[in-house]
Parts: sequence; C-alpha cells; structure tokens
Amino acid sequence: VLASRPAPDATWPGDTACLSPDARTPLSHARLLDRLDAVQSRLATGPEDTWALAPSLLHHAWLPWAALLSGARLTVADDPALLPGHRPTVLACPAAFLGSLSDQRLPALRRILRTGPAGSRVDTAAFAPHAEVLTEDALVGTAR
Repeated sequence: VLASRPAPDATWPGDTACLSPDARTPLSHARLLDRLDAVQSRLATGPEDTWALAPSLLHHAWLPWAALLSGARLTVADDPALLPGHRPTVLACPAAFLGSLSDQRLPALRRILRTGPAGSRVDTAAFAPHAEVLTEDALVGTAR
C-alpha cells in the first residue's frame, strides 16, 4: 500500500511542524528545533535522565522530543502513585498535576517543568529543596 502512494513533497524549515502548546499558533520546524535547543541548553539532560510527562502534555509535541533527543528515558505519568518507581529526574506537568504530587517521594527529581498559563499558581515548597521549578515560558524564552 505504501509503495503505491506518491512520495510527499520535501519539508522545509518554515513549514509547520506542530501547533504551539496554546494550540492556536503554528510552530515551524525551525522554531521547533530552536525550542528543543533552548530546552537542552538550559536543562542539559542526557542518557542518565528520566523524563516523566503528565498524560495531558502529550499534545505538547515538542516535550517528548526534548527528552528523547537528549538520550533520556521517557515515561508517561498516567498514575502519580507509580511515579516514584520510575525515578524521574525531570518532571513536566501542569500546575494541577504538580499539586497532586506534593506527598510523593521523588528523590532523583532535579527539575520540574511546570506547563500551562503563566498565571497558574501551585505551592512548590515541597519540591523546592531538591528540585528547580521552571515554567515553560522561562525555559523556552524567545524560542517560541
């Protein structure tokens, strides 16, 4: 079946790769790569890391790639109770999900990427002693 289909046209850096997290703005391949570069230079993750993503973030097409392109392991945290067994070093989640984790023991956690609207507030004191809490906007900056 695939052999009978015509080859797609070439993809160019300015072509849309995905939608931005707000689902309203097309994100070009070039901007997506800029975003991934910004994330990697800021977080400096590698094969020794495990990224945990909240299931609601799977529509953030760039987040799984940020983990995988660094060589890190990726897990989807669909059940917060199972998260400690995955020993995440990076956790990407919306503020509401982070609030539900305050009683979890995550000793390997070094960084939390809190996604969602800039006005979202959650108490991060339970994580602050051992994990740097970053917002998506602060992390990617102008690479939007």
